[in-house]
Amino acid sequence: MEIEILENAGALVNCSRCGIVCQIAQTANKEARPLKHAAKEGCCVACALTGFLKLELEIEHLLPPGTDISEALKMPHIQQQFGRVFIAGQSDVTLDQINWERVTSNWDLPVVLKRRGRRS
Repeated sequence: MEIEILENAGALVNCSRCGIVCQIAQTANKEARPLKHAAKEGCCVACALTGFLKLELEIEHLLPPGTDISEALKMPHIQQQFGRVFIAGQSDVTLDQINWERVTSNWDLPVVLKRRGRRS
């Protein structure tokens, strides 16, 4: 695991999706997948997770038709599965940092996230 010290650590920035004020973390794991701390600007944890769920995972296609995604994401066993994904992917985010209420209440906001390049 390669840890990067973030030069803007502690700076306050607004989430580019929902506008909430966030604080830049001290460090970021360069190999973190699916969620990595932002170095200068970006999304709050809830919006970053939403982007992952919508754009990368395409969660709508993984659930039975008609499933209320907001209700599904509130289920503890579903949340625990994400915790396992975060551990396996060496994510900068832990399950206890996710505000699931914020994820579901902001679900319908537009998601436009930059894709970062994959290292070979």
